[in-house]
Parts: sequence; C-alpha cells; structure tokens
Amino acid sequence: MDAHQYRTVALRLAEFMQDPDIDWEPLLEHSPAAAMVYENLHYANAGLCRSPLTLSAEAELAARDIMDAARRRLPDGPGPGHETAA
Repeated sequence: MDAHQYRTVALRLAEFMQDPDIDWEPLLEHSPAAAMVYENLHYANAGLCRSPLTLSAEAELAARDIMDAARRRLPDGPGPGHETAA
C-alpha cells in the first residue's frame, strides 16, 4: 500500500468513525491501524486512550528528553528577533 492509498483508507475510516451509533470496539481491538485513527480523532478529549500506558509514558519521556536537549543547545538569552523593548 502506498501513501496515497493509506491516506484514502484512513480518511474513509475517519468518516465512518464519526457515527456514534456503531460499536467500534471489536474493530479497534483487532486493528492497530484503526485504533490509531480512532485515537487521533479523539485525542483532544481522551489523549492516547487506546495506547498501552507504557508506550504512552515512554513517548512522553522521549519527547521531554528531546525538548531538554534542544533547550541545552540554545544560546544564553533571547535569540535574534526577540529583542526587548527599552
């Protein structure tokens, strides 16, 4: 499956998943890809509700490490374009 086909399937699935009268649980339990689409659609309300807690925690820690490393690389003080008004 190429990227275009995946995107087409994901968009169609996202459209179907807007129907609150359908019990999506059986599909979500058996399809990690469908569960990921569901999670992305509901992220604002539920976060990574379908991801195993360990994976979610590891992802958060990895993101924090990356942000900390980026901060350490920044020069001291504000960067260009952030001059303070006198």
